[in-house]
Amino acid sequence: MITFLPYPDFKQSAKVLDNVRLQSQVLEAKILLDAVLANPTNQPAVQMWKGYPRLLAEYGAEMAIEWGRRFNKRHEYMALFLRHMEEQRRALHPPSWLGREQLHSSHRARLHEKDPVHYALFAEDKVKIFCCPGCAYWWPTHRMPQGRSTRSVSSTRRTNRTVRSPRTRRTTLARTGRSVPSRSPRRSGGSSATTWTWTDSTRSCGACRR
Repeated sequence: MITFLPYPDFKQSAKVLDNVRLQSQVLEAKILLDAVLANPTNQPAVQMWKGYPRLLAEYGAEMAIEWGRRFNKRHEYMALFLRHMEEQRRALHPPSWLGREQLHSSHRARLHEKDPVHYALFAEDKVKIFCCPGCAYWWPTHRMPQGRSTRSVSSTRRTNRTVRSPRTRRTTLARTGRSVPSRSPRRSGGSSATTWTWTDSTRSCGACRR
């Protein structure tokens, strides 16, 4: 699942989507809204919108409005989005990922890859920004070691953690319980420690293991 956000503004994002993806975004927003309000899973899109059901309903409503404008009829999910906009409280602060260029640029690059003709205006975003080598997008809910991809992930706040690397296939990070592939440590000054740089996400969405 993915909620395409080539721009921070929902209305602007809806206007640039092609008809097929616009329709799918209305459905995705409905499915994600149900998941966020019921039992949030570790799916990255669900974790991304966790705590922001009203904002997600606004996203779905903008997609449904644009769909209705193009096809000259009201979308069946429009009433559902409006009801949630009335029932859910507005968050005190917008999510930290909204407006973050890594996220929006990765969405523009992916859209251009899917349809180079329709999304020709996104050609300049050919250099994709991934959160890790296993993902096609930059997920704000990811927490992975930097340096495992040639495309670095920038972050506004980072912390360094030193992990002793035994001669085993995998190294377990005791503080988080995460297990990441170990690699040969870069020895400097006789030290056998490997320094990993982590992004400021709150938890891993697990998509890297798919």
